[in-house]
Amino acid sequence: MHDTRVKYLLCFAFCIALAGCADGPFAELAIVNPYYRSEWRKDEALGPTFHAQLAEVRAIRQNPGTLSPDEQSRVVQLLANIVHESPNTILRSEAVLAIGELASSQTLPTLEYAAAADEPDVRIAACKALARQGGPAALAAIANLVETDTDLDVRLAGTTELAKFQDQRAVQTLAVALNDKDPALQHQAVQSLKSVTGQHYGDSIPAWREYVAGRTPTRPNQPSVAERMLRSGSELLELASPRS
Repeated sequence: MHDTRVKYLLCFAFCIALAGCADGPFAELAIVNPYYRSEWRKDEALGPTFHAQLAEVRAIRQNPGTLSPDEQSRVVQLLANIVHESPNTILRSEAVLAIGELASSQTLPTLEYAAAADEPDVRIAACKALARQGGPAALAAIANLVETDTDLDVRLAGTTELAKFQDQRAVQTLAVALNDKDPALQHQAVQSLKSVTGQHYGDSIPAWREYVAGRTPTRPNQPSVAERMLRSGSELLELASPRS
C-alpha cells in the first residue's frame, strides 16, 4: 500500500513540476496523515494550500518509522526537490528537518546544500538535521557554519548541535566559538564543551579557553554540602525579606 502511494506522489510531483505550480513543487506528501490521504483528489482539483503542504511534510518528519528504506529514499527525493525549488522559506526549512529523519543516498548532499542556503532559517534547520544524521561529514558541515557563517543565530544553532558529537573536531570548532567576542556564543560553546568532553570547569570562560588550548586549568572549588545549604538559606531569606 505504501509503495503505491509513493509511486503516486512521484507522478504527482512530476506533473506539478511541469505545470509550474505557484505554491511550489511536490506538495502532496500525504503518506502518513490519513486525513490528507483521503482528501488527495478533492485537494488536487483546487490546488494544494500552504498549510496542507506544511502539515504533510511535518507528518513525515514525525513518523519516519512508518516508511520502508525504499520508501524513505523516494520521499527524500521529493523533499529534496522542495529544498531546491520551493520559494517558501518555512516549507523549505520543514523539508530539511524531515530529511534529517530519513536515510537515503540523497540525504547528506541535500542537507549540505541547505547549509549553504541564502536564508538563515534554512541553515539553522540544516544544523539540526545534520546533527540528527551524525557522522564525520555532518560534523564537518556544522563546523563550517559555526566557523564561517555571518549570522549569529546560525552559529548559535550549530554550536548547540555540536554537543551531540564526541569528537576532537567538535572541540576545535567550539574553541572558535569560545573565543568569539559574542557572550551568547561563548556561553553556548561552554555548554556544548561540557557535553562533548565530559570535563567540569563550570561556566568559567578562561578555564575552558585553557582547556581547548591544550592546557590543564585549575578546576573551580566545589562548595561543600553545608556551604550550599547555607547559600540556599541566605537566598531564601533575601527573597522573603520585605522590600523598602
